[in-house]
Order: sequence, then C-alpha cells, then structure tokens
Amino acid sequence: MHRTGDSPLWTELLHDGELVEFVVHTRETLYQDRLVKMGWKPLEETAFTRRLTASPDVERIFANFTRHLETMILQSARLCAIEWELALETFIDRVSGSGVGWWLYGSGALAARGLDIVPGDLDFSVEDGRVVGEALDDLLVEPVTGMVGWIADSGGRAFHGALVEWLSGPHPTGMDPPHEQERAAAAHLERVQWRGRDVFVPKLEIQLAVATRRGLDDRCAMIRRALAGG
Repeated sequence: MHRTGDSPLWTELLHDGELVEFVVHTRETLYQDRLVKMGWKPLEETAFTRRLTASPDVERIFANFTRHLETMILQSARLCAIEWELALETFIDRVSGSGVGWWLYGSGALAARGLDIVPGDLDFSVEDGRVVGEALDDLLVEPVTGMVGWIADSGGRAFHGALVEWLSGPHPTGMDPPHEQERAAAAHLERVQWRGRDVFVPKLEIQLAVATRRGLDDRCAMIRRALAGG
C-alpha cells in the first residue's frame, strides 16, 4: 500500500489482466463520501475502487494519483483552494496544438465567461480522448479508459491545480435541448475569450436547461441574470 505523509488515505494498485484497480482505503467519513461522489465504488466499509485500463505507464500514473488524491478530495469538499485557472490555461495551451476538437462545459464554462462561480473541477467533451491523454501525459491521475455502462465511450483525468476530466464518444440523451456534453451540443457552442485564449462553451440556454434538470436553483438564477445582461 502507498501512503503520503500522515494522510488518512492509503492507496493500492491491483492488476487484473487488461484492467487495474485504483483502490483507496480511508476511515474518514468525509473522504468516503467524496470518493463515491468522484466515481469510486465501495468494496467494503473503508475501501473504494475504480477499475481502469492497464496502460503501460500505469505505475507512474498511479503514483501521480496517490500524490494528488487528498488535494482532489479536499477540493471536491470545497475545503482546499481550487486553482482552476491554472488547470484551464494548461489544458488549452497543450491540447489546442493537437488538432483535437473540444469544448468546456459545466461550471467551468460559466467561469470562463466571467460569471461569479468557482468550478470544483473542469469538464471537457473532446473528439479523441487518447490524444488529449497524450497531451497531458505527465499530469494524468488516471489512464484514459474505455467505459462500459457510462455516459460516454471513454474518459480520462489529469490534475494540475484542479482536477481535469474529459470524455469522448458521449452517448446521445435524446433530450431537447441536448445535454451540454453530447455531440448534439456541438451545434450550440459559442467562442469566448479567456486570458487571450479561445474557449468553446455551450450557449447559456443549453446550460440553463441542464441546470434546471439537475435542480441547481442558484446556478439557474445566475445564468438567467447573465442572459438578461445582468
């Protein structure tokens, strides 16, 4: 098992053929709740797992994951500063030269517009998740992984000041207007300027529909003010 300093977290890497398990052990209730929110499945009362692709460099990625895990959990709980600007700047600068299409959605898209919100992480819909993984190779905290029974064909995670998550091959929802991450949303994007960089984000009307479906009343009010020019 791996442990960083006096952290109440222990991590374990288990190999299972073409897959691996990133296992996290903790007795802290707050950490347990956050891990489930972040996509880990309980193995037992104090152990949580996430099954991922066994990439050739998975040992290095796992070490990076272990190093940043507590910060990611504390950011998820809003108990630690979230350097989302650094994460967004790095993503744009590295991925924009790859030729891969992408857009930012979720709270990060609202923040990039200048709205008064601090995203807990950054979410991207991308054309090719593996190319994005290569661009962020040294920052990966999970190997790019093909998913079954998820909202998209594959996903990946990196960390640099904040958690960066991306998906590719999002599955259509059939919703009207579409969910901000699915391919149909590509017809409803706007280009905004952020720190001299172009960022493609869903139109506010799309984000309002998503926030309404999720019952995020405060976010809905914020978006409505922005639409009204406030």
